[in-house]
Amino acid sequence: MAVGRPRQSNLRPTNVLRLVLLCSVHFALDTASAQGTNVLDNTKCARLGDTVIQQLKTNRFREAETVLSASLANGAEPVCVATIFINMAATLSLSGGFAEAERLAESSIRLLDSSTAPDDRALLRSLQILSAARFELRKTGQSRQAFNRMSTLAMERPEDRAVAHGMSGMLLQVEGRLREFNFRKVNGLHEELFTVDVSDDRGNRIMFKMRKDGNDWVIVTDHPIPEWVRGSSSRYNEAIEEELRVS
Repeated sequence: MAVGRPRQSNLRPTNVLRLVLLCSVHFALDTASAQGTNVLDNTKCARLGDTVIQQLKTNRFREAETVLSASLANGAEPVCVATIFINMAATLSLSGGFAEAERLAESSIRLLDSSTAPDDRALLRSLQILSAARFELRKTGQSRQAFNRMSTLAMERPEDRAVAHGMSGMLLQVEGRLREFNFRKVNGLHEELFTVDVSDDRGNRIMFKMRKDGNDWVIVTDHPIPEWVRGSSSRYNEAIEEELRVS
């Protein structure tokens, strides 16, 4: 049996995610618009934000979304609505609602993309939440994409740099764990076959087989496996080929 070696890290993802979410739970007042003005200085936007917060406190999430959609249709500033969306996403993330948080963060980014410059710091909180939510949903590749875009933005505040550093370590830790897998050749068959098991970010083992198909090894399984496992098949290919060369 061959074993891939992981990169070591003492970061604790749960603590890093808590840092990301707590840093993002309040409105991003200082990054609210491309012009550097504070959107919540606008009385209408502040009132809208208060209304949504009260609805969230009483678990009226769908009603809050309806209010925001109607406000946007009636001429509310996109940056205002985007900022409130991301505040909702942070609040939901803290209570474990990562799927809804991902969707709200994506909505926030779409609004900001349509109304601010591509490198506007108003995007920072939205990308932080999007990356964190996707990470919790085991969408490691998509979490990395959001993080990479976030990394192109200016980070002037120490807490923003701390969040970026923590998230980078968090992603590297999980991406490194993709190297920690066991594989064993199945003998006595007419076809070339390996059994493989790999750990997820919670330490649970995921088992599947890889079969030779032409020049490549392809994943064979009768049950669903996470997206990040399929996305790492090239690494498993390389490890199996290396094992065959030296055995």
